[in-house]
Amino acid sequence: MRHAKIPGTFETRGALCAILVSILFVAGCHHPVMSRPAIVGASASSGVGAEIPSPDPEDSSDTISVDLEASYDTVVLASHRRPLNFSSGFHFRDPTESTRRQLQRAMDTDPSCLIAIDLLFWSAHLPVDEDALGTEEESRRRHASLEEVLGQLEAIEIPMVLGYIPPIDPDLIEFVDVDRVPSRELLDDLNARVEQWAAGHPNVVLIDFGRFIDSVYAEDAATIAGNRFDGVQMRGLMNEDNLHPTAKGLVVLMQIACAELEARGLIGPEDWQSRTDLAMEALPGKAEIAASRDFGFLGLLELERAQKRFDAAIDDGDCDEAFRIIDDLNVQLASLAEEPEHWLDISLTYTIKMIRGAPDCSNQIIDTMNRQVERLTPAVAVQEPNPWKFTLWMEAMKLLGRESETYERLIRIRQECDGYPEPFEAMAWSILANRNSWEDHGNLILDLFPEDEITARFDEQCRGSDQVSWTFSENETLWNPISEESLEFKILSWQDSKASHEEMGLSHLFTWPRPTRDEVEWTPKAKQASRYLNRMAWVALDLIKLDRIDLARDLIRLAEARVGPGFYDQWQDQVGQPERLRPHPRHLTTANWAPPREEIDTWDPRAERTAVVEEIE
Repeated sequence: MRHAKIPGTFETRGALCAILVSILFVAGCHHPVMSRPAIVGASASSGVGAEIPSPDPEDSSDTISVDLEASYDTVVLASHRRPLNFSSGFHFRDPTESTRRQLQRAMDTDPSCLIAIDLLFWSAHLPVDEDALGTEEESRRRHASLEEVLGQLEAIEIPMVLGYIPPIDPDLIEFVDVDRVPSRELLDDLNARVEQWAAGHPNVVLIDFGRFIDSVYAEDAATIAGNRFDGVQMRGLMNEDNLHPTAKGLVVLMQIACAELEARGLIGPEDWQSRTDLAMEALPGKAEIAASRDFGFLGLLELERAQKRFDAAIDDGDCDEAFRIIDDLNVQLASLAEEPEHWLDISLTYTIKMIRGAPDCSNQIIDTMNRQVERLTPAVAVQEPNPWKFTLWMEAMKLLGRESETYERLIRIRQECDGYPEPFEAMAWSILANRNSWEDHGNLILDLFPEDEITARFDEQCRGSDQVSWTFSENETLWNPISEESLEFKILSWQDSKASHEEMGLSHLFTWPRPTRDEVEWTPKAKQASRYLNRMAWVALDLIKLDRIDLARDLIRLAEARVGPGFYDQWQDQVGQPERLRPHPRHLTTANWAPPREEIDTWDPRAERTAVVEEIE
């Protein structure tokens, strides 16, 4: 009979006990089944269309997305780590390949259980030529597609929650073509095969996803996992698209799964929340946590594995696989509600080693970043967008060479909001501090802040972590000069000279002291102040290239006032030394690249600017 439960035979129970014992031995005091969950599947598991109001009382109009990760955290009371959700909203494109990639990623995390409620759906709903509908050819193709996925599940030995293939009504779903939908008789045959396969795999727990969908469509009253729903309440478990569960629907699906796990003896009644009303009270907090979770340590391990797969694809010249890996990573990043804790580490791998490290697959990489822009644009095309999604959108636009659009968006935010709401001021400031973008977008970057604030902004930026808040006295000197020689080099020279004197019998004439670090480094105070002045002078050069000599002069005047006239004079004399002594010769191509103090108010560096540009070119 269709959807009959698997008999609990002695052999089946024995196999399950063996699984439990082996897991318990490894897991220690954690729950043997539910402690390390991994989720695979399609758009229902990834939470497409499932939202609830934000629990933030200050912004009740905001919503939080809910996926099966949040549902698991809400329903499962047993101690467990973060549910790792590898499901994909694009599973329908190639369910066989998507299953392979999801399972590979999931099993690499050493899960204690696998939640795969909607994994099989698109294997039975692949497109078939209209002429083949209702023929043996359709049956063969759909069965073959299903067998490919079941074959990939063969090697999994941990407890796995697998859903029957649910029916859908193409007349109720606008974006599912009729050539994807099998007849009810063929769907029964496919589910019979799923049931037969599961009977030979005692670790598999089947749940009746299909009966759930049928009841929703019919708006029939039903009792699910001990909770009674009338027809209207049943309809509320499914979104208006008639394909994806609502947030409450995802909670109920997880309760159905837990009820079956308890019936199989894998969990106890104390391990899960069976009351839907109590689960829904807890869901907003759990969903907010799930939405804001970052990569964490496990996420960094996942990124490392993704990079290895990416590098292998590049070595093999498989740009399509490289595209899929980057696209999956983009989807995962875009799903986060806040910047990951380890974003600097993630960005280094994601941007430098992967996206920019694949010149032979540049067309595919551009395609993935264009998709990311499209994915994020609805979230940032508002007056106060989500800060993390806006940052990620900016990164994608930068990689596509469309930085000017991000600057224009920030400028509009400042103008429309009469100043930057947090944290967009920090974003604008980070752009102001990034000298790499000035060459092409200098004038636009200057518009990020009102002109009367620019000088103070640059001053604050150049002080940075040095916190230059002091001045030197008129007679204070630089204790240690700029030197092109390292301490190691000076010591080696000293040792050679000493050895030469000894060989010649003139050691009594060698009275030079051994070099110390003081001879090659400035005092900390002088070092900080000089670094600050160097930064301010470099910004001044950038402003000169934009014909903003007035701002450049104001900046140098402020810098001189910050460190004091005595120190400025000594610093200016030293940076005017021969080029070989300068730490940054690309910028210091003339002796008078920063003006003497007495010339600041009348400084006009146009001729000098021309010489600098010509020499650099």
